[in-house]
Amino acid sequence: MINVAYKFRLYPSKEQEEYFSKCFGCNRKLYNMMLEDREIYYNDTGKFLKISSYTEYTSRFSYFSEVDASSLSNTKRTLDEAYKRFFKGLSNHPNFKSKNGKNSYTTYNINSNIRLEKNDTYIKVPKIGLVKVKIHRKVLGIIKHITISRDPDGKYYVSICTENNTNPYSAPYSNKSIGLDLGIRSLYTDSNGNKVPNPRYLKQSLKKIKKLQRELSRKQKKSKNREKARLKLAKAYSKVSNQRKDYLHKVSKQLINDNQVICLESLSVKDMCKTKNPNFNRASQDAGLGIFISMLVYKAKLYRRTIRTVDKYFPSSQICSSCGSLHPEMKNLGNKELICSCGNHIDRDHNAAINILKNAK
Repeated sequence: MINVAYKFRLYPSKEQEEYFSKCFGCNRKLYNMMLEDREIYYNDTGKFLKISSYTEYTSRFSYFSEVDASSLSNTKRTLDEAYKRFFKGLSNHPNFKSKNGKNSYTTYNINSNIRLEKNDTYIKVPKIGLVKVKIHRKVLGIIKHITISRDPDGKYYVSICTENNTNPYSAPYSNKSIGLDLGIRSLYTDSNGNKVPNPRYLKQSLKKIKKLQRELSRKQKKSKNREKARLKLAKAYSKVSNQRKDYLHKVSKQLINDNQVICLESLSVKDMCKTKNPNFNRASQDAGLGIFISMLVYKAKLYRRTIRTVDKYFPSSQICSSCGSLHPEMKNLGNKELICSCGNHIDRDHNAAINILKNAK
């Protein structure tokens, strides 16, 4: 079985927006109530509180009956999984959810209560009926569950998760392998010497964003003008995010189409953003390297490609790709070219990409 997710824009009516707001609020409140009880119980006893059913909480308030019960059940499941990952050391401790920012809830397809209708122009959502949707590509497989979300800029989206017996995607076999040295100035340099630029969309929009931030800070709290200013700022950030994702999708898809094996370095993007240089930290986030790697990994799985990596401590820039001798002076990022006694004179990033291709496992 292969699961594939699709994300589409929703255009709900005012009544449907109110229902979605209720669902966001009820699921957030249920999550926070269960999390609070578990924290109190753990602090008092040192043991993990097992919650048998979410109805222990929803029965206290009548408004929980107005929203989809499947979404409430999923909220309990989400918190349980978050604690399991925390105790295994795979993630941080679960945090309380805030009403500010992105809101979402997930509901499951039971007896075909979720389906596309009217030539895929509407999607049937439990307890609210048909909601207008913009389907820009064919949905393949059986719908298992959907996630309704609202971004800070006020736009609604639906993520449709489908299950397929066979892989619905394929690409012709390629005998090409490539090594990638990811970076900030260039998104990556490959083992063939090609450099793919990093557009740095945040840097392009930074002047406008700073102006909108100043306007927001001057507005009176809880006023209508402040909400208008907040929405303008959220839309500016959303545009930057969409530009970045669109670019990374196109670049990653091209790599997947052209190469059978893609070799990468095991970057810790989170650690890269912990330097004392705020400009470097912002540039690292603007590059979207973590998103880019995630895209390559899931697309490689869909299109039957292979991703190989080298250890993050592997000195790819310090080793001569021709003779294998070590050049400690290349630790200095100011050295843009490696000049070896064997006669190899090569760009540092191109050299690193070749080493990554040779040593990836």
